[in-house]
Amino acid sequence: MTSATQAGSKALTEFTLFSRLPFELQSRIFQEAHPGPVVIFIGTHLLTHEREIAACAPRYPELLPLLLACKESNAEVFRKFQKIETTLPPSFLFRQFDRALSYTYIRPTVDTLLLGTHDLLQLYRYGGRMNLENITCLALGDANFTMMRDTKKSYQMVIQAELYTLISTHCPALTKLWVFIGIHPSGWAVPSVKSAGRIMDVSDGLTDLDFHFRPHLERLDRQTCHSQYFPTSRNTLNKIKNLNDGVNQLLRNFDRFLNPREDDLWEMPRDATLKYWKNLRPTPGLLCFFRDDPQLYRGSCYQCFAPILVVPILDGRVACRLDGTPLHKYTGLAQIFEGAPW
Repeated sequence: MTSATQAGSKALTEFTLFSRLPFELQSRIFQEAHPGPVVIFIGTHLLTHEREIAACAPRYPELLPLLLACKESNAEVFRKFQKIETTLPPSFLFRQFDRALSYTYIRPTVDTLLLGTHDLLQLYRYGGRMNLENITCLALGDANFTMMRDTKKSYQMVIQAELYTLISTHCPALTKLWVFIGIHPSGWAVPSVKSAGRIMDVSDGLTDLDFHFRPHLERLDRQTCHSQYFPTSRNTLNKIKNLNDGVNQLLRNFDRFLNPREDDLWEMPRDATLKYWKNLRPTPGLLCFFRDDPQLYRGSCYQCFAPILVVPILDGRVACRLDGTPLHKYTGLAQIFEGAPW
């Protein structure tokens, strides 16, 4: 037994008085000690031209104190959390990286599992799999395959149909499907407590959200149009427009998937697949990071105060409430002028 193992075993027996507490108090302590809902990314990088594959999963640093506090807390962690593991394709097909962590722990009914759409399809195409049977909330990055160059809309529809069929087969407990537009989640990991990952619903577009950009990105008057900053402003507006277009296209493709025709290029979904998607629809979203430190952006060029949601894909910030709910520019108008309840 190594010194680290001895230290871990000793730690589990040090806090012996915890078992004497009432079960109601133990339950409340565990409830407060567990972190809030988080977004956990598991990446599978498959390079077909180089015959290499690797799985990358984050650790859960907030759980280490609970694992080592006492036997009761250790058992509580393993009762709440489930091991999600990536089974890679056979080694004779791809050279695998032994040091890469291919599993993580997640609360299937609380946390959101984030996967790359193309990576997930490639994994199953070559014989790999993941144990997704108990996952209730799934998020997919680059769901409209903007990272794939020269991808025709007809081919996008083919692979999206394959994706929806795969999910209906391997995710029977799914109740929420988030889809991210125009971004691949490569490199994302478990956010820290100060920067918790959130998903912002953009089903209704981005027009009325209380966005804050750098000051030179917001000035679009005639004087600024001829300055060196205007290309950056135009690029930001184009990103917002492309995101809205991507959301509309993805929702149209999903409706097209549910209404197949005989001349479709993809395999017609079976009755079980159509029944699966009868009460479940993909929800377009943006990955954000919640920040509530008032000192974080003091003196910066962003004219926005905490709490905020950082939107990396747009290089902007959205004002939000303490619970992470985004604010809209027109919030309160119905209450003021129409007498709606606050």
